[in-house]
Amino acid sequence: MFDLSGNNILVFGGTGTLMSEISHSLVSHGANVIIVGRNKDKVEKLVSHENITFYKFDIQEDSIIILFDAIYKKYKYINMLINGAGINSSKDILETKYNDMLNLFHINFFFVVRCSQIYIEKTLQLNKPGKILNIGSISGITPLSKVFMYSASKAALHNFSKNIAREYGDKNITTNILVPGFFPAEQNREILSESRKKDILDHTPLHRFGEPNDLCGMVLLLASNMSNFINGSELVIDGGFNGTKI
Repeated sequence: MFDLSGNNILVFGGTGTLMSEISHSLVSHGANVIIVGRNKDKVEKLVSHENITFYKFDIQEDSIIILFDAIYKKYKYINMLINGAGINSSKDILETKYNDMLNLFHINFFFVVRCSQIYIEKTLQLNKPGKILNIGSISGITPLSKVFMYSASKAALHNFSKNIAREYGDKNITTNILVPGFFPAEQNREILSESRKKDILDHTPLHRFGEPNDLCGMVLLLASNMSNFINGSELVIDGGFNGTKI
């Protein structure tokens, strides 16, 4: 159903738990996947696949323009950009320093904005269709305790995504937001105490946390031509958490 043969898909943050699973799913359906991340060792087995290429990149140090130019020199055209890089913060509001805020917004929001700008520019130059998928968060829709600055950065990303969906939809560039619920991974395990786990599960009709492969079906749909009329949507995958009331 989701034949992505010949599609070039660029994945930022592809060494993380969720994004590496998504990358594996994409390549298993025929796509050429370009993973960008800091640590190749995390996905050593994954990048051994002939249709996966890894580019080492540090958001804080390396040039995004140079990276995009190198990728386009090799692949010529990118069918889809997935912005999945991000960090979390569990500091209390009153404990959060200005530099903490800058760093979190730099990675979770401003970097994604810049990647999206460059991708849109290159796609328009090629006069071809394009797809952007930004990885949001359920906390970008519903404020949650412990992660106020993370939530704010994701809320900004959700809004930005809808704006570029509006501005460039008529250029055949679609933008959507994948909104995971609670998927325990490296960046959020530290804030999941036993009592917090219980609160989350009690509020989730499926009564379990998300598994990485729970996201893959939606990503495959969005990467395929079957999603060409989906634009500016927040696609929530949370086991029913956000649709229920305590």
